[in-house]
Amino acid sequence: MPHNKHLPATINELLRSSPGTLAKIQARIAQITHFQDKLRSELGAPLSEHLNVANFSDDTLVLHTDNPAWASRLRFNIQTILRIARLNCGLAGLKSVRIKVVIPNLDRKTKKRSFSVSENTANMIGATTASINDHKLRTSLANLSKHRGLNQIN
Repeated sequence: MPHNKHLPATINELLRSSPGTLAKIQARIAQITHFQDKLRSELGAPLSEHLNVANFSDDTLVLHTDNPAWASRLRFNIQTILRIARLNCGLAGLKSVRIKVVIPNLDRKTKKRSFSVSENTANMIGATTASINDHKLRTSLANLSKHRGLNQIN
């Protein structure tokens, strides 16, 4: 269906436009995905589960893995990877494979630690707050003295 020049182009229309940058990006992603699928199917589990094709050029294939142990296993299989890439992925001029460890971006938000003090410590902190002139410090210490419970010493 032809695009109405008064309406914004849809993503699909942009991706289908052959001379466009998005079409080139989509084609590159399709190639990388194809190479990754071929390598994974040929190498099999468990190695294939730790392999991602990051990029390629005429002579270099760049692979990412999730930890150093799998990087070593991949390096041990470089000749097999080169053979698969040359024969099954159309990378006949491939000369090298670079392997980089990329740790997955897990939820890195720090969990709030639970904190408590013994009853004796809380009482001592509470008694100390009365003699402190600095309002912010006095308030902080008063709050600290309220954290009783989990680690109480009887």
